[in-house]
Amino acid sequence: MGERRLSFAGRVAALVTDLPPQRVFVLLLLVSSCLLLIWAAIARVDVIVRTEGQIIPAGKSQIVQHLEGGIVRRILVQEGQVVAAGQPLMELSDVQARSSLGQEQSRLDALRGREARLLAEVNGLNAIVFPEELKDPSVIRVETAAWQARRAQLAEEIQVLRAQHAQKRNELAEVSSKLQNLNEELALAQKHYQVIDGLRKNNAASELEVLDTQMRIQRLKSQIAEASTSSPRLQAAQIESESRVNEAIARFRAEASALLTQVREELEKLSHEIDTNVDRLDRNVVRSPVDGLINKLNVTTIGAVVRPSEILLEITPSDQRLVVQTRSNPNDRANLRRGLMARVRIGAYDYATYGTFVGYVTEVSADTLNDEKGNRYYRVNVEVDMASLEPQARQPGVLVPGMVATADIAVGKRTILSYLLSPLLKFRDGAFRAG
Repeated sequence: MGERRLSFAGRVAALVTDLPPQRVFVLLLLVSSCLLLIWAAIARVDVIVRTEGQIIPAGKSQIVQHLEGGIVRRILVQEGQVVAAGQPLMELSDVQARSSLGQEQSRLDALRGREARLLAEVNGLNAIVFPEELKDPSVIRVETAAWQARRAQLAEEIQVLRAQHAQKRNELAEVSSKLQNLNEELALAQKHYQVIDGLRKNNAASELEVLDTQMRIQRLKSQIAEASTSSPRLQAAQIESESRVNEAIARFRAEASALLTQVREELEKLSHEIDTNVDRLDRNVVRSPVDGLINKLNVTTIGAVVRPSEILLEITPSDQRLVVQTRSNPNDRANLRRGLMARVRIGAYDYATYGTFVGYVTEVSADTLNDEKGNRYYRVNVEVDMASLEPQARQPGVLVPGMVATADIAVGKRTILSYLLSPLLKFRDGAFRAG
């Protein structure tokens, strides 16, 4: 069997060898054409619909505003500039905010000094303990003087009350001594009466002497009764004068405590105001809220007056999806649908260096639209697969909204032979319609 094959191949080779060169060339050309025709009928390639458009932001731009407004002091960025989150974009005048903050800081120091002084008064301290953050010597001097004056006033009042207390104590001692003397004198008078009364019975003393002794005894009893009555009153007055000293001290501390409560309320309120002004002062430096690209700068003049909540600029975030909005010929609408793969090229860059980007059709407009010249088209949005970007294309500011792009959308597959025959088929159809 093998010998037969070799003999057949040998006969074919001999036949080809015996043919003239022209016939050999024709034979080879015929075989090559047949093989090429077979390959063209089998090999399939992508059917491409080419659309053109530009890069657009995939989401909403980040709007940057200022709450209070003010006068523009510095503009630190320009349109098209790439910025990072937290980067200063613009500065507004901070004169008013700093002035308000300085006044409030002075009030804060004064209130802290007053709080320390009142705390010393409430607790009865011998010295004021000022907080470490209080550095204003004038506040320390004023509050120390006020503390000394109030202590002197309290000491003077206490001194007067204690003098009154001492006076009542002395009066009580005098009454007690007087009462003792009167009782002793009464005892003597009663003994004298007994003697006189005995003498009168023996007619040794007159009736007048007896009456005089009785009157003396009655007078002493009246004086003793009067002294006994005044003694409790003087004791009560002494206790009252002593309690008035304690009341004066308690009243002094109560007044200081009430003032301390008010001061602390003012301190809390002022602390909130200071925090607000510190935040306002910090907001005078307008910072970028996100990483992105300055898409629009609405304020471009130094010294311009910005109204409260006025839009200063717009930033396109860099972490958003990359979308190419293109326009397609209405004749290609039947082939377009969501999910088709596309190859995207950016006109501003050499695709040999930056490559083509893989994308997918995410939207095809439901109806045709008109461009500036009145030509009709379908809007086709292609979202780029970020993983397909070359490293140099991922750098901030390389791909920005507005760049012209071309998207080759693969809408299907067909053989190469059908590509070659399509002009003939179109010509045939046109010829038949013309006939």
